[in-house]
Amino acid sequence: MNERLARLEARRASGATPAELREPPPAVTLHMKVMDRARSELDGLEPEPLDLTPEEERAALEGSAWFVETGAALLRDTTTDPDHQEAIARMEELAREDIEQPRGANE
Repeated sequence: MNERLARLEARRASGATPAELREPPPAVTLHMKVMDRARSELDGLEPEPLDLTPEEERAALEGSAWFVETGAALLRDTTTDPDHQEAIARMEELAREDIEQPRGANE
């Protein structure tokens, strides 16, 4: 938290506008990092480590836990297509793995 406060103070001293002073929530920065990594992979580049902050790690775990507890069941109820059901099961499996071993743990 002290690190974040120091960054905000430095930005405030730089004359930034109030909108520029706000930092996006950890879930948003996590999403941006994951999307950048996926884009790199699609472009055939070697993916860089995610380098998650503790707040982003917490957001990832919360998202995975929500998907396992609630999201997977909601998705399952929307389709009877076997391929979709299989994809949902795979997503749930990945979310469980993410809970057991968080994203940034080995990167």
